[in-house]
Amino acid sequence: MTEISPKILETSSEPPPKKKRANFTLEFKNEVIRFAEQTNNCQAQKKYGVARACIQRWRHLKHELAFESEGKQGAKRLGGAGRPLKNVELDEKVEDWIASKNGKISGKDIKEYAKKINGNADFKASNGWLQRFMIRHGLIKARSSSPKTPSTSDGTTDKTLEESLFELINSDEWKNISEGNVSGFLEDFNAENGETSLKVEGNNSTTTESEVKQKPNESSKLPEINIFQQLEMLIKDSNGKEDSVEETETSVNRSPKSY
Repeated sequence: MTEISPKILETSSEPPPKKKRANFTLEFKNEVIRFAEQTNNCQAQKKYGVARACIQRWRHLKHELAFESEGKQGAKRLGGAGRPLKNVELDEKVEDWIASKNGKISGKDIKEYAKKINGNADFKASNGWLQRFMIRHGLIKARSSSPKTPSTSDGTTDKTLEESLFELINSDEWKNISEGNVSGFLEDFNAENGETSLKVEGNNSTTTESEVKQKPNESSKLPEINIFQQLEMLIKDSNGKEDSVEETETSVNRSPKSY
C-alpha cells in the first residue's frame, strides 16, 4: 500500500488562493471595446487576455465608459473604503453581486447594497436609479408604446405601463415608497423614457405628448390621462377591490344563520 506524504496531505487541505480582481484603466477598456467592435469578442480576448464576460460587460457600458474617460484618459478606477465609487465601477460590482445571488433578491436589496458599497452620502439609490440600472443590464426592458404585449423567445411577455404600475402598487416594494416619494418616483420613470405617454379614452392607441401638441383640435375633444392619473386610477381601483372584499367578508360574518 502506497503511503501518502504528510506534506501532500497538508497542502491539499489548504483552500485555493483567491484570484485578485484586476483593475483596468478606462483607456484600456475603451481600446478593448474598439478592437472587439472591429473584430469580435473572441479575438479581443486572445489579444488582450481579458475574459469574454468582461468584454461583453464593457461593450454594454460603452457610453458610460466613454463619458467617464472624458478629461481623464488613462485614469485608474477609484478604490479604497469610504471613497465615492464611479458609476461604471458601481454598476460592475452590483452586477457581480446580483449574479452571485442567483436572482434571489429584490429591488430593495439591490438599492441597499448599492448604497452600502458606494460610500457617498449623497447617493440615494432611488427607484429611478434602480430602473435605469436594470434596463442598462438587461434585467428589465424599457417601456414600449405598443398597446400589445408581445411574447419573447423565452415565453414571457412585455408588460404594458398599466400592468407594470398595477404590479408595483401590489408589491412589497410599494409599501416602502412614502406618499412624498411617489411623485419623485414617477418623475424618474418619465425622465428615463423621454416622454409622457397619454392614453386617450375611446382609442386603443397610445399618443405621445408631442403628437398631442401638434393636434390641438383633436386633443381638445378627448380627455388626456397622463402617467400620474393612470397611477391614481390604478391605486383607487386596487383599494376599491380590497374594500369590496372586506365588505363582502363583513356581510357574510354578520348575516344570520339559516336553519
